[in-house]
Order: sequence, then structure tokens, then C-alpha cells
Amino acid sequence: MREIINLRLGIYEKEGVNDIDMNVSFWAKRMHSLTGVVPLGCFLFEHLFSSFLLVFGFPRFIAQVEFLWSMPCLCVLELGLIFLPLAYHAGYGIYLAVTAQDNFRVYPTFANFMFIVQRVSGIVLFIFVVVHLWETRVQKMIYDDSAEQLAQRMVHILASNWKISFYVIGVTAAVIHFCRGLASFVTTWGIVVNPRMQRLVNWGVCTLGVVLLTFGLGALIACRYLGNGATA
Repeated sequence: MREIINLRLGIYEKEGVNDIDMNVSFWAKRMHSLTGVVPLGCFLFEHLFSSFLLVFGFPRFIAQVEFLWSMPCLCVLELGLIFLPLAYHAGYGIYLAVTAQDNFRVYPTFANFMFIVQRVSGIVLFIFVVVHLWETRVQKMIYDDSAEQLAQRMVHILASNWKISFYVIGVTAAVIHFCRGLASFVTTWGIVVNPRMQRLVNWGVCTLGVVLLTFGLGALIACRYLGNGATA
């Protein structure tokens, strides 16, 4: 067995010397990174933006949902661009979280700390996505909800104090996990290698995170406190 220590990412792993296994692991991690940024990252943008339209009233949000539902081949698009990438990213991410060991206590660097943040936010996000899918997508399939009924369902869900707290934590975890993954993506894929540019990318990613979090939290606040008046 050969020990590989990745101090920059804060990961301590043990791997065999089998070159085939190492090559498979390399590409599996690359695909994990790619699925998190491209299809799932784009979906996160769209979902938070569409939800943020609640700020302008439920009619605007309902129109957006109906537009999305009217897209041709929607089931194929959702399967290929959302659910399959999500299943792979979540499944392999859980495997990495279970097998990788952080060395923050030995090397208390910022990169190692962010590795812990990435892993914890991923676990929280996985739980949140499962609950959110059950409360929205699965319920829509069971009861054949219209866009307006879906909006009313979200109003009912977020009327609970503990539920809106859960959603705030989940949305925050989603933004942190994506932004941290994006910052890691541009460096591990060799897109940005200059240390100065990497710092600028980190600041840019932080700014993006603030924007996305504003969209997400704004949607939750609008649904909680403005929803009933908007649907009246």
C-alpha cells in the first residue's frame, strides 16, 4: 500500500499502487467535480432565480413555473441534466466524505478547514435535497399539483418556524457547497494556476455566493411573509 497525502485539499487517503485503480479514481473525482459545477450549478442558478421571483408576487412565480413545465422533453432534460448528475455527485460525494480523512488538527491551514466545511455542507445539503424533493416534486407527482397549488404548498411548509429554519440552513449549505466546489474546480482543472488569480477567483466566488444567498433567502422570506397577500 502507498500513502498519498494531499495537504492542499486536506485529504489523507490510502490507495493501492494499481495504476488502473488510481486512473479510475482520478476520473471519478473529475466527473464528480464537473457534475457539481456544470449541470447542478446551472440548475442551482435557475432554481434560486425562479424562486426569487416570489419577491414580485406569486403570479410572477407561477408564470415562471408554468413556463418551465411547458418546455419540450422536460422529463428527458430533468433526467439527463439534473437527476442522473445529482445521483452520481451525491453518491460519490458521500463515498469521499466517508473514506477521506481530514488532517486539520495536524495541519490547521485554511484549505484544510475549507475541506471540512465542504464535507459538512455536502452532508447537510444531501439531507435537505431529499426532504425538499419529497415535499415538492414527489407530492406534485402524487397529487398532480398545478403551479399555483405548488406555491400554496410552499406557503404551508414555510409557515412552520422549524421548517423555515431548516430551509434557511439547507439553502445556505447549497450556496456554500457550490461556491467552494467552484473555487476548487478552477484550480484542480488547471483553469486558474496563478496564485494571485486564484485569490481573485476566491473573492469573485464569495461575491457570487452573496448574490445566490440573497436570491435564496429572499425567496424564503417572500414566501413566508408575502405569500398569502400575493395569492389573495
